[in-house]
Amino acid sequence: MSCIRLLHPGILALFVLVMALAIPSGASAAKPVITTIPIDVTFFDEGASAECGFPIEFHVTGTLRIHQTFDETGTVVVEEKQTFSNWVQTYTNLDTGTSISSRSPSVVRLFFHEDGSFTVKVTGLSLAAIVPGEGAVFLDVGHIELFFESQDDFEPDIVFQAGQQDDIALACAALA
Repeated sequence: MSCIRLLHPGILALFVLVMALAIPSGASAAKPVITTIPIDVTFFDEGASAECGFPIEFHVTGTLRIHQTFDETGTVVVEEKQTFSNWVQTYTNLDTGTSISSRSPSVVRLFFHEDGSFTVKVTGLSLAAIVPGEGAVFLDVGHIELFFESQDDFEPDIVFQAGQQDDIALACAALA
């Protein structure tokens, strides 16, 4: 799986942390809880840097909207839906300052299992890197399902994948 994706390990860790903080106490079974959280995160992307051979910074902004439903005991039901209608990802080559950005209006659904594992299903546009004069140089679109053994698992199993995911070399070339 490519390092340049919506489900970058750092972003995944952010999702899990945000979800843990967003679970309110005393929730009722009658109505879902919707939590809206502004996101503005920047970090050094070790995986993409290793793939491309130069240092890459990753920056994501947008609003994370989490929908949670609960059973009659107040326990979160195994599904949570996160939408990213205004999500923007930017990858920057720290040596040259060259960057590529993409809107990423994906829907991410998380299914938590009793054993601590979870499944993540991403549907939609995760990344479309557009370079002026060249068009789309990298496209990650479709549906992917990933299985994680725990919250510490950053190398999930791909359960299902359909759609298009371009070779990471194209994104690296655009950033060079």
